[in-house]
Amino acid sequence: MTPDVGAYDWEGQAALFAAGRIAILHDESWRATVWDADPGLPFEYDVAMAPAGEDGSTRTAMGNFGYATISEESPNKEAAWEFVKWFAEADVINPYAARIGLQTVRVDSVPPYNNPHLEKIQAELVPAVQPPQIHVNWAEMVRTMWPEVERAYRGEQSGEEAMAKAGEIITGLI
Repeated sequence: MTPDVGAYDWEGQAALFAAGRIAILHDESWRATVWDADPGLPFEYDVAMAPAGEDGSTRTAMGNFGYATISEESPNKEAAWEFVKWFAEADVINPYAARIGLQTVRVDSVPPYNNPHLEKIQAELVPAVQPPQIHVNWAEMVRTMWPEVERAYRGEQSGEEAMAKAGEIITGLI
């Protein structure tokens, strides 16, 4: 029997998935390297994009990628920018990304992962991720709307209710 929504935290959900107690898990890509390690999961699994919405036209893809920033106060902005450009080059970032299991925002190359799941994520799912359009109040928007999302995760309200409330919060900050 599948546990009630919100009955387990993130790690508890991962443990239930590994034990075969839940069939679908929304998780981070780095988990694939853990699940493929010896001895690995006792069953086969795959990674996939979230299904299209009821109208068939919309798919949800969430991405959580790091980014490099350069302080306005830095006395070496030009040198910092040159480093960022160098580090982001495919021949530099790809071996690093493959070694640590990093998913990059690059859609023109795939690191030489030793994991077919990470490779599939990078080749098929990453190109579908749409980044947020950063707004001056973006951090406040995320901070104040996220509790509504968490309430939906815990089963305290529907996803539709959470998104309506999040939309109201965000609209009030625009």
